[in-house]
Amino acid sequence: KFLHAHSIGRLVDRNDGAAAVPRSRCLPPPIFLPMSPSIMRPPTLALILAAPFLSPAALGCTNVLVTPGASSDGATSTIAYNADSANLVGQLYHYPSSSGQAGKTRKIFNWDTGVYLGDIPEADVTYNVVGNSNEHGLVIAETTFGGVEVLGPKNQPDGVLDYGSLIYVTLQRCRTAREAIETMSDLMDEHGYASSGESFSLADRTGEVWIMEVIGRGGFGG
Repeated sequence: KFLHAHSIGRLVDRNDGAAAVPRSRCLPPPIFLPMSPSIMRPPTLALILAAPFLSPAALGCTNVLVTPGASSDGATSTIAYNADSANLVGQLYHYPSSSGQAGKTRKIFNWDTGVYLGDIPEADVTYNVVGNSNEHGLVIAETTFGGVEVLGPKNQPDGVLDYGSLIYVTLQRCRTAREAIETMSDLMDEHGYASSGESFSLADRTGEVWIMEVIGRGGFGG
């Protein structure tokens, strides 16, 4: 992939072996998972309810990122995330925490189509994830910008991780935005990226807010 990252300052349970339900281009609406108090408040994950006013052809998503310095209280980082799709089903997914998973593998399914993409090694310990946030206050959202077709997933058929799977695998493995960026990069390097251009929005309870932009390499490069 080509990667650029910069800082700007109950439920539906999912089993690792279960195929994803075919869905729209964007991820399901997120909710904020409350965390225990800390010196820096955990990021707020808000939902902008704009979808009913958008054309069915609108397939991108909208993120609004606010750093603590730009917030009214000077302490809260916020990611507002709207999946701009009139066809969105809107499931809210839950991945329970786990341990003792070393040596096991997990099946990866395309988040939009449910098509099986491959297997990756499972992490020994995973964190509790609800929506687009985890138990440590890490939040990851996305917006699709596409890019030229020659760099898209059709020209990189060996890619295993699409954008949605990349988000949820990372949320299960990381505590901070910086750790998430490194993990996402390593996962794509090792297993290949299976989506078009994406802009990922990341925030954590330390107050850091990042934008990470990714596009596939198509048939170019290893």
